Amino acid sequence: MEFDLEQKVNHVMLQLKSGQAFVQYSELHESVNIVTKDQVDNPDNNM
Repeated sequence: MEFDLEQKVNHVMLQLKSGQAFVQYSELHESVNIVTKDQVDNPDNNM
């Protein structure tokens, strides 16, 4: 199933608002990522 950009943005925004995703900042790498709650809870199981 293909999603357009607007649908993708809405999906991520919903995940952020519901607490299922988080913005993660790395001071070491000076970067920002959006990660899922599962990735935060289980950092050893990340892809």
